[in-house]
Amino acid sequence: MPIFMKKLLLIILLMTGCSDQITSERAAKLEARIAALEKSAKKPKLDLEPVLPDFGSQAVPMATAADVSKLEQRVWDIEMTNAFREPRWIQIDMTSHGYEKLNTDLLPTLVSAVNASPYLDGFRVTLALANPYSITFQGLTVHTITHSVDMKVSGTVVTNLEEYNASAKHRDFDQTEILYPGRWNHVSFELVPATAQELRTLEISVELKQISVNASR
Repeated sequence: MPIFMKKLLLIILLMTGCSDQITSERAAKLEARIAALEKSAKKPKLDLEPVLPDFGSQAVPMATAADVSKLEQRVWDIEMTNAFREPRWIQIDMTSHGYEKLNTDLLPTLVSAVNASPYLDGFRVTLALANPYSITFQGLTVHTITHSVDMKVSGTVVTNLEEYNASAKHRDFDQTEILYPGRWNHVSFELVPATAQELRTLEISVELKQISVNASR
C-alpha cells in the first residue's frame, strides 16, 4: 500500500473513533499517527522529545484527558500541513509505468519507473525523470530509503514500529546524468546489496545540482 494511502487510512480511522474512548486508547491512536508522521518526515526523523517538559528528578505526572486532547490537536495540525505539502519523497512501484510528481530542491519534476534488473547481490534501477522546462539540469543526487520489513498496522496501532525503523537503509547516489529540456531522461543507479523486499519499498528524493540556461534570445 502506498505511503499516502496508509496515512489516509489512519486519519480516517481516527476521525471515526467513539467519543467515549478512554485516554489510553486515544494515546495508542496518537502513537500510530506519530509513527506515520515519522515515516513521512524521513530526513530528519521526527523528534518529539524537545516539546516535552523537563521534570528533572520529579515524578512525571499522569496525562489527563485534556492533555491528550491538546496533543491530538497538535498532531492533527501537523498531519494537515503535511497533507498539503508538495512531496519531497515518493515511493517507486517498479511494476508500474505510471508517473508521479516529485518536488525537488529547485523545481518539480515527474518520475516514472523504467526497470530494475538483477545486479550482483542487488539491482540496477533505472528511472525516467521528466524535464518539462527549457533549461538543462547537469548532475543530480538520488537519495533512497528502503526497508527490509513492512509496516504492520493493527487497527490504528503500528505493531512493529521499532523493527520497521531499525530496518531502514538510507543511500545516496551522485549521478552525472544530464536532464535535457523537454524530454524524459533516464537515470540509473545500483542498489547493492538489496533484496526484493527492499526494492519493493524503495522511496526516493532528488536533489538537482546545476542549471544551464540557453543564453540565446
